[in-house]
Amino acid sequence: KEMLGRPFIDLVHPDDRGLIMENYRRRFRQEDVPERYDFRVLRSNGEVRWAEVSAILIAWEGRPATLNFLTDITDRKQAEQALQEANRKLNLLSGITRHDISNQLVALSGRMELLEAKISEPQALEQIAKAKSAAERIYRMVQFTKEYENVGVNTPAWHNLARLVDAEAGDLPPGRVRLVNDIPRDLEMF
Repeated sequence: KEMLGRPFIDLVHPDDRGLIMENYRRRFRQEDVPERYDFRVLRSNGEVRWAEVSAILIAWEGRPATLNFLTDITDRKQAEQALQEANRKLNLLSGITRHDISNQLVALSGRMELLEAKISEPQALEQIAKAKSAAERIYRMVQFTKEYENVGVNTPAWHNLARLVDAEAGDLPPGRVRLVNDIPRDLEMF
């Protein structure tokens, strides 16, 4: 009922009208336009809802037109936002915990260094060396968790694989590893 007799663009959130109009124009020019995309809709009571449009170019009574299917995806968008917020909070907790564990491992390593300097018994020194090695392994494991801190938080994007490998290769110690990057330069991953 809200839509009858009203131009469709009036129902679109003002911040998304440019997107809708640009995609509409591009579709009529037969340019590459996503078949599906999301935008916000305004209800007559001011409520903002999310919609996914699936649109194709057709002929209607001998003239070009678009056939559009709208799906209310508000619940999905709210669930996505809740998941992103939960991931953000978990990442904050993970970062704080990782920092605290790392600090304690540094303190532990320092105390083992002090003990090592005061002890001359070979068996005790061997145990201290094993403890230092275990602390170093724990430290590396904790640092490894940082790699996964932002999984699920950032919006997926296209990444050029060859450039990613080149960027990581810069962190390799010189002379220890030879890296040959023969990944095609146009290969991307989403």
